[in-house]
Amino acid sequence: MIWADCPDQLCVHQKAISGQGETIVCLPNKIVVEIAEGEDADLDAISR
Repeated sequence: MIWADCPDQLCVHQKAISGQGETIVCLPNKIVVEIAEGEDADLDAISR
């Protein structure tokens, strides 16, 4: 996460993720970013 409008900014201060199954969660905004396996994985959603 680079930026979020939530008050606690916990998701912004989490370390970068790069491995399969790693996640970043922003509870106030109800966002979960997870690295899926392999190149064949389909997109679940894109948020802007």
